[in-house]
Amino acid sequence: MPPLPVENLLVSRLDIVAVIDGTGPIRDEVYQRDFKRSFCRQIKERCLTGLYRRGVPGDQDLTTIYSAVYSQIRSIAVSIDGESSDNAMAMGNMVSQAGATFDVPSQPKSPLSALAAAYQNPYAPNPLQQQVNLVDRLSHSSGIKNYRIFLVGYSRGGSECVFLAHLLQRAGLQVEAMFLFDAVNMTLDLAPYRNIPSNVKVCYHAFRNPKFADPYWNAVLLARAKLRTLDQQALAQSLTESGRLPFAAFPGYAGYATANQLMRGGSHPLQSKIDAAKAELDLAEERLDKTRSNRWTKFGVFNWGNVGLEAEDKIRTKMDVRPFDGSHGALGGVPWLPTKDPLTGTVRNMFPRDGQDAKRVHDWMWKRLEAHSVFPEEKVANPNVAFVA
Repeated sequence: MPPLPVENLLVSRLDIVAVIDGTGPIRDEVYQRDFKRSFCRQIKERCLTGLYRRGVPGDQDLTTIYSAVYSQIRSIAVSIDGESSDNAMAMGNMVSQAGATFDVPSQPKSPLSALAAAYQNPYAPNPLQQQVNLVDRLSHSSGIKNYRIFLVGYSRGGSECVFLAHLLQRAGLQVEAMFLFDAVNMTLDLAPYRNIPSNVKVCYHAFRNPKFADPYWNAVLLARAKLRTLDQQALAQSLTESGRLPFAAFPGYAGYATANQLMRGGSHPLQSKIDAAKAELDLAEERLDKTRSNRWTKFGVFNWGNVGLEAEDKIRTKMDVRPFDGSHGALGGVPWLPTKDPLTGTVRNMFPRDGQDAKRVHDWMWKRLEAHSVFPEEKVANPNVAFVA
């Protein structure tokens, strides 16, 4: 006999659904607005006991000098040392607190031990010690073993989930299932984040098709070549008119013409074409940057590589991994939809199919979430059991 709705609510409380969203603006109010309908937020809102962490502050918010400086310093730091694990640790503490609900009360301690426990160490433990302490609390929790643990992550929140799964593995805890939306990390070495640990029973990962960015990369190359040709033509004409030698054949002098004309206070006949080519290049680079492909960022230095595509133990962990077309935003439920300039009325559509691409990701992942009865209302009747990997 299927459980009644009231019993269904009681069963759902024995699930821990830990959700870590993607990187976004520094200001919380801006983040809440931009990620209001992200896939991670939707999943959390449908789970009675969902634990949610917003993504770490990123480089999208450049509205203040502080934000801009912070973003640059942070980008350099994570490229060397990998993404911060602060969110994974914070979520681990939340999981530990939820799991301790049914812990067996410990034996009363002596007055001396109680006094020692009340003493606050003025020096916070280092990150490694924090991990040790968290693993120790999780491994000694009797109540948490009554829960099914689900991990959900988007973007760099996905890599935090992989990190958290490794901590749970050290504590001897299993992860019932992991659901990742284009999990990435920005570092020189992705190896520590790439594999799903063997304590995860099954991992579902919707990631960007690596070939999706190819047309946008080609558009950048064509726009650069077009601008370079126009700059060289303008330089050649300027040197001819002033009687100088035609150095236009040397690419190193490509930007000289515009600077020369500005100093003379004149305007070149090709200036309108050059301005249009620059605008075309800016748009092409912005589109490419928003795809966040595996081999490119706007600055061409850091590696935004996907993590969580392979299992540490292919026998103990089942992988259901599928590439999708779409921007990085579309993969997380925050697609780049058309926007209208309030002054000119011009409609700007960065990725015409981004909304449709996001829906395809949603439909694919939701069948798998429902198959594991992650949502309380799906525990009574579950038509998607066939989608369990």
